[in-house]
Amino acid sequence: MSKRKLASCGIVLLVALVLLTAIGHFFWTRGVYVSITNNTQDTLKHMNIVYRSGVIHIAELEPKTSCGRYVNPTCESDLTLEWLDSSGAKHSHGVDTYLDPNYAGSVKITLKPDNKISVTQKVRVGLIWRGPGERTYSLQGDTNGIR
Repeated sequence: MSKRKLASCGIVLLVALVLLTAIGHFFWTRGVYVSITNNTQDTLKHMNIVYRSGVIHIAELEPKTSCGRYVNPTCESDLTLEWLDSSGAKHSHGVDTYLDPNYAGSVKITLKPDNKISVTQKVRVGLIWRGPGERTYSLQGDTNGIR
């Protein structure tokens, strides 16, 4: 093989390695995808997903719809879900999950019509999965005491 072919093969391999490294870095540092599904009969308004270094605002969530965003906190954090129900009452509920910078995976939060919240989490650090898969909470323990 000529020196010219060896050089061009080396350049192609170097470019491929740089691209793979960039793509890996993007997927490694984008965070955990947090989604909320409204399985109630009412439109929920002014929803916030609060974590230690930020807040994700969702103006409103119609019944039977979902919305989600990536969360990548700058330090260790938990999640709190806040919203206004159809009567205008404010609710806040801590989601029992733990996040650190550069964790990956997903947290799926489902608000149910029977005053329950269901959380399914698949969070990992590198190749190690953390925590149980699914939990269901009663909303009776939120900060405003849902009736």
